[in-house]
Amino acid sequence: MDIQILSKKWMPLKPVLLKGVREVLSNQHFAIQLLAVTGKHMIPPAKNEENTTMEFSASRKMMITDKIPTEKPVRIGLNVVDFTLYILSSRLEELQMGDLANHTTTEGFNFIKKHLADYGANVSAFDLSIDYNLSTGPVDKEKSFSVEYPSIAEETVKYRANAKFLLQFFNRVFKHTSDIRVWPHNFCTSSQIFNPVTTKENSDRSVEYGFSPQNDTVDEPHFYIKIHADKNFSYPDPLPDLRGGGRWKESDWKGAYLRISDIWVHDKPENQFNITSEFFSSGLEAALKMISKH
Repeated sequence: MDIQILSKKWMPLKPVLLKGVREVLSNQHFAIQLLAVTGKHMIPPAKNEENTTMEFSASRKMMITDKIPTEKPVRIGLNVVDFTLYILSSRLEELQMGDLANHTTTEGFNFIKKHLADYGANVSAFDLSIDYNLSTGPVDKEKSFSVEYPSIAEETVKYRANAKFLLQFFNRVFKHTSDIRVWPHNFCTSSQIFNPVTTKENSDRSVEYGFSPQNDTVDEPHFYIKIHADKNFSYPDPLPDLRGGGRWKESDWKGAYLRISDIWVHDKPENQFNITSEFFSSGLEAALKMISKH
């Protein structure tokens, strides 16, 4: 399928207050830890702790866990705009709902625990513990969540929706890819493309790509391409050209990024789509060549 056919799926992005975006994404990041701990304790362990990850539904504006093996399998969902928690059937039918807005992490946890028990889950060992550090700092379990900047929260839905369908496209273009997941430690929506030239020396190399809220590398939401390689990896000189206004990052973090604010400056949705798809197309091709030549 030609990528231009997908341009009509692009959800146009508009400039918003970056301070508000950071605050919204940070609150969402804290809130989705409820889904992550549910996955950790209630879903069988998986490689790379994928049982703590979740999928994103753009139409529902919702983060959703994998199936929890109760007597009647259920899933947990969180609307990232209004902070409504859901108990969902395995077919995503809404069974129970409760407000996380104006409630604490502990209260949200108790809501999930009660209803999982009602559906037959063994919750005796279910608690709020996590064994990783969040990029946004520790979770305050007794601080109430508030719904602020609702229009900005709607924009963050667009960021992930656009990322998801672009990742779905490129995962069909390239072989040896992973599922598209939302990771709780950094709140990225991402997939991985594994080394097309696998040898004993470079079997661990891969290219990760997707959407990131922000991190130590880029202090605003951005689309990114990250090279996973050993310490002997180095960039070629000169670096390949990146289309779409992307930038290579030369540091311990090796890869490329395209900031949301670089996309905002283009008013027309088709132009926003073009620069983002060109960024991924040129950056992924270049990154895969880099890891296959080392």
